[in-house]
Amino acid sequence: MTETNRIRGNASAQHELYGMLRQHTAQKTYVSTEKITFHVGNDTLRGRLFTPASGQAKGAVLFIHGWTDSGENYGRQAGSLAGLGYASLTFNLRGHGEGDMRSGGARDTIKPADSLADAKAAYDEIKKRLGDVPVHVVGISYGGYIASLLTKERDVESLVLSSPALYTNDQSLSEKERYRSARKPDSGNHALEAIREFKGRILLLETEQGKPEEEKVITSAVTESYADASGGRVLHKIVRADHGTTPKRELNGWFNDR
Repeated sequence: MTETNRIRGNASAQHELYGMLRQHTAQKTYVSTEKITFHVGNDTLRGRLFTPASGQAKGAVLFIHGWTDSGENYGRQAGSLAGLGYASLTFNLRGHGEGDMRSGGARDTIKPADSLADAKAAYDEIKKRLGDVPVHVVGISYGGYIASLLTKERDVESLVLSSPALYTNDQSLSEKERYRSARKPDSGNHALEAIREFKGRILLLETEQGKPEEEKVITSAVTESYADASGGRVLHKIVRADHGTTPKRELNGWFNDR
């Protein structure tokens, strides 16, 4: 049996091959990528800029990854959005990333204010490179918390929050267990205040569907706190996906409707 016949005789392998070909074609047709660097103080931040191959973007999407995660993990989603006409910036917060993509700074000294400064610098880099385009922000876990705070500092068109974490205003990042088990936070929480004041649309994704609450990284009560703060301006979806992921189907559907 030839290699072609073996693939034809295996539906799973055939589906995988077609998927690879579609992804390759989409990347070749729609996406231009560039490694970029920018700075916060004396530290260098590293990321990738994804743009439609046409060079014309109808908007931009800033991805803010979670704690111990990396912007490199969201290249597939960013590339897919280029097919919808959006430029995207994935980058590594200070103290995150590997090899030549690691951003400067020691992770164990990072505070939320530092990560917010990184997010503002990334937003400004988008504006510098792309001009006056609307900027949407996708925040994952800890990045969702930072994305919420960013709305008070920059003009954000819309938010996608994937199981956003929640810290008390005076909390250090070494106290990770507190936000994982937290219930209703204080009414004066900075991130929730920012969501209450935000005028744009919000997609709120609650991951780890089907897991017991005590096993979830971010509890449903924390996600519901964000939903309550939005005052009805949120599309809240519960999805069967791992924590720290942003399902491409939901993401593409959100931006396809813009």
